Amino acid sequence: MSQQAVAKWETGAATPNPDMLAKIAGCFGVSVDDLIGDTTAKNPPAADLEEDEELIFIGRKAREMTPEQRKRLSQVIRLIFEEDKND
Repeated sequence: MSQQAVAKWETGAATPNPDMLAKIAGCFGVSVDDLIGDTTAKNPPAADLEEDEELIFIGRKAREMTPEQRKRLSQVIRLIFEEDKND
C-alpha cells in the first residue's frame, strides 16, 4: 500500500478495494464493518453463511470479478446499506 494510495483514499479520490480493506482490518484486528464505521452491520454466524445459497453464490462470483468489478460491487453494497439507514 503506497502513501499515494492512502492520500487518494483520504481525499475521496479513490477507495480501497475489498481485498485491501480486509488486509487493513486484519492489521488492526477488527472487521471490515468496524473499519469503515458501519455500526448497523449484523454478521450472521458462520453456520448461517454456509447454508445461505445467495451468499455462497455472491462469494463465488466475487472471486471471479476483476478489481474494477469488485469496486463497483462494493459501491453498490454501500449504497444499499445507506438506503436502509435512511428508511
